[in-house]
Amino acid sequence: MFELCAQFPWGIFLIVFLFMKLIKKGHRAFGAAADITTFVLLFSIPQLAKNYFDVDLGVLTWIVAVVLLMLMTTLEWRMKEELKFLGVLKRTWRIVFLLYSFIYIVLWVMHLFMP
Repeated sequence: MFELCAQFPWGIFLIVFLFMKLIKKGHRAFGAAADITTFVLLFSIPQLAKNYFDVDLGVLTWIVAVVLLMLMTTLEWRMKEELKFLGVLKRTWRIVFLLYSFIYIVLWVMHLFMP
């Protein structure tokens, strides 16, 4: 089951998005779907890289996420008087979603064009 979810994170995104729309939480649908998909992408990217390219990216995906969080926290701390960590965490999580979505798409496209 987990491997299926890791192979198709966009399926998870669509399921969560549609479910949130159905239960009348439409204004939160995209955010909730992005949050859950980000977590799935943290496992999908290493699995995809291992299966198709024989490259182990397991720990690297988590390290990148933590380093981004550290950078975002430092920037927030330098720019504003009061550090709101929950806001920093949310922004970082969304940046990780965009970054890992892009990486996932690039890995899939590379896989399609590799012999």
